[in-house]
Formats: sequence, C-alpha cells, structure tokens
Amino acid sequence: MKGKKKNIDNLLDLIISETIKADEKSNFLSSPKAVELFQSIIINRFEIQQMISLFSTEFLPRTSKLTHQTNQLWRKSRYKKYLTITDEHLRSNFYETVRLGYISIFHKYEGYVTQILPKFQEHFSESWGDGISLIKFAKKEFDIDLNKHWHITSKLKRINWIVNTCKHNNGYPNPKYPLEYKEFKMGEKLKLTKKDFVDDAKYIEELSEKFNQLVLNICKFKSNEVLTSLSDGQLKIEYQKLSELYKKKIKLEIAKMKIEAINLKW
Repeated sequence: MKGKKKNIDNLLDLIISETIKADEKSNFLSSPKAVELFQSIIINRFEIQQMISLFSTEFLPRTSKLTHQTNQLWRKSRYKKYLTITDEHLRSNFYETVRLGYISIFHKYEGYVTQILPKFQEHFSESWGDGISLIKFAKKEFDIDLNKHWHITSKLKRINWIVNTCKHNNGYPNPKYPLEYKEFKMGEKLKLTKKDFVDDAKYIEELSEKFNQLVLNICKFKSNEVLTSLSDGQLKIEYQKLSELYKKKIKLEIAKMKIEAINLKW
C-alpha cells in the first residue's frame, strides 16, 4: 500500500511541478481562487494520465488476449465449416474498445474545458472589473472560440471526427459527407490500433497544458488592458507596450499549435 501511495505522490509531484511555476509556488496557497484553479488543472492532467494507463495497460491488453483466446477456440469449433467468421470479425471487440477509449479521452478534455474556463474567469474577474466574459473577449481579440475549439488544430479536428463518428454513427463514416480521412473506408467501422489511441491521447494531454497556458496569457493580456485604460503618461505607454507583447505572444501560440498539428503524422 505504501508503494502505491509513493507512486501516486511521485506522479502528482511531477504534475504539480510542471503546472505551477517556481516563482508562483510561494504565493500558491495565499488565494483560495488560485488554489481552486490550479487544483482543477492538476486533477485534470492526473485523470487523463490515468485514463491513458487504464486503456493502454488494462482494457486493450485484456481485450487483445480475449480475442486471441476466442480465435484459438474458433479454429477448433465444429461450426467453423458452416459459418464464415474471419479474424477481423473476432477482433471487432478490440476495435470497439479502442473507439471507446477515444470517446472517453475526448470527453475528459471537453468536460475539462467547460469546467476550467469559469474558474479562470473567476480568478481574474476582480482585476478586470468590466464584467466582460473571457469567452467573448477571446473571440473578439483573437477570433478563437475557447469553449468550442475542437477544430483549432488539424489533429484535434481528426480526433473530434473520430469521436463523433463513433458516437453518432456507430463507428461508420457518415455516407452523407465526403470521407475526409482516406485511411478509413466508407461502409466499414473505424479500425484504430492501440498505438493510434495512445498517441492521440497523449496529444490531448499535451494540448491541455497548451490550452491552459493560452488561456492564462489571454487573461493576463486582459488584465494588462485594464491597467492601460486606468493609467496615463509614461506608465500608460509601458502598459501599452506590454499589451502588444502579450498579443503577439498569444497569436504566436495559436499559430504554433496549428503548425505543430499539421506537421504531426498519424
């Protein structure tokens, strides 16, 4: 039991150290809103890592083993000469488990985005003072839908397409629309491997961190805009310069996310 606790603590130590910058640690516990915000960020990453581990080390290996055992039994079945059941038929539950993994990991990210945006809003709202929503501000300044950004990168768009295909069309590409991803076949259920799932799930984990940083910088930019409006003289000029730096950084982050996703192969 002690060993398990140590492993969990080690994982949490790593997540916390990567989430909270060293210069923020001293003030981390001073604000209840900050604690709530960062706790949500930490728990989300922990849950995503658990989800990846659950499917990659438990569900998928066990399903694969069961598929192999069923295959061996089928080879000896007296019904083999009457029924046409292929290896692909026997692997259907494995592919189904992979598809369930995609649905689970995307819903984890989707739910997290819905949960974390109000916490960012609440944490920074006192310094903003104008009642504007974070989502509307991001849309106006950077043309990004923070709450529904599933197409912000080509890789996330593909994962979202896989999930919607699994949820709404029983795993079959929708015949009403052209098939965008040629590695799949119209009329056949999506066939994805364990590696496909792990790679895409880890991408979701990485994207969570980039999304957190992006939202944090947008919030800081908004706070600086407020300070600019309340200042005059040289101080106002300095805040304006800082706002320009923030704006360039945020636009660069968004552009970089898109470019990285395009360069990734699947």
